[in-house]
Amino acid sequence: MIIIDLGNTNIVIGFFDKDKLKKIIKFNTKKFSYNLVFSKIRKILNDYHLLYQSKKIILGSVVSKKNLEIKKLAKKLNYKLIIIKNKKINIDFSFNLKSINEFGIDRISNAFAANKFYGNNLIIIDFGTATTFDIVYKGIYDGGIISPGIEVSNNALAQTAEKINSIKIIKTKKIIGKNTLTAMQSGFYWGYLSLINGIIEKIVSEREFNPNIILTGGMANIFSKGILVNKKKQKVIIDQKLTLLGLYHIGKSYE
Repeated sequence: MIIIDLGNTNIVIGFFDKDKLKKIIKFNTKKFSYNLVFSKIRKILNDYHLLYQSKKIILGSVVSKKNLEIKKLAKKLNYKLIIIKNKKINIDFSFNLKSINEFGIDRISNAFAANKFYGNNLIIIDFGTATTFDIVYKGIYDGGIISPGIEVSNNALAQTAEKINSIKIIKTKKIIGKNTLTAMQSGFYWGYLSLINGIIEKIVSEREFNPNIILTGGMANIFSKGILVNKKKQKVIIDQKLTLLGLYHIGKSYE
């Protein structure tokens, strides 16, 4: 089975054999076309002996205009395409939301997978195009927070401010920068870390629980060690496969 997470920045493709994720490949969403990846996918299917496994593509998409490329890919591979839609999800997972249709399938997949593998009280932070926080409270998806993505902010600042370029975001040892580069690196790292810890603190205070913190997405490794938790009751866990695992298990409910 092929699982595709079609996001605003990247398209991530996972190859599953039964319940095991065998291979992951990633492409830039804006540059993606089915011709670009067809031969690569065929090679992976052959190399991992998956050609005669379940011939389905499960698609979770937040960029509907790119779905056509996936439809062409499925047709060329002779695979059945299943596009996951919120209102048709049939899984053992409850939602405390005004409308499930307002939430991206990537966030629902993250929350579902995190609940399945990491417990009933969770905060899931996804460092993607947006930095999102999703809450699982007593085993129920309880909503979340959306803040600007780190790389989006980085690129926006470079585009709008004269003499400022996009930077590599790293942890700085000192808060006060001595030039433009180190000042920006400090601002992005310590600024976003303060945002993350501040939001976690607010969520914990409002819900009065001790959640595990699950991180996924491109910046997870950079920020993981700076997250403040009650170490006796909470864990910080990085899982870069979270969205694909969620889509896979949701996709199985369509069978």
